[in-house]
Amino acid sequence: MAKTREHPLQAFVQEVSATLRIGRPHRTPGFGTFSICTRRATPHRAASTMAMFRASAELRAYASGGPLPTLSGRHAPAVRTIVRGMLRKEGITIPQLGRMAVVPVSGSSPKLIFHGARKLNASLARLTSSAV
Repeated sequence: MAKTREHPLQAFVQEVSATLRIGRPHRTPGFGTFSICTRRATPHRAASTMAMFRASAELRAYASGGPLPTLSGRHAPAVRTIVRGMLRKEGITIPQLGRMAVVPVSGSSPKLIFHGARKLNASLARLTSSAV
C-alpha cells in the first residue's frame, strides 16, 4: 500500500488544532504561540472561547521590516508559507485554522492579527462549555 504524504500546511494545522483541543498552547519557535482565550460574559454578550495567536518577537520584527525569523523543524516550510502570506495586502487564510495578516498602523509598528476559523472556535467553545 502506498503512503500518502500530507501537505505541510495541513500537517501544521492538524497539530495546532489537536494541541488546542486538549487545552494546551502550541508554540512554534520564531513564529509564535497559539492558545485559547475565554472572554467573560457581560450583560450584553455571552461568554465565548476562541483560538488566539501571540506573535514571537522575531515575527513582529520581520513585520516591521526586519529579517525573516529563523524557522526550523518539520513545520518550517508551512510556517514560512504563512509568514510570507501574512505580508500580502489581503493576508492569508489557512483552511481550518483561520486568517492571519500584518495590518499597517499609522505612526506605530504594524499589528499582526489572527482570526480563528469558525469551525475551530466552535469546537473549542464546545470543549470548554462541556468542562464547566
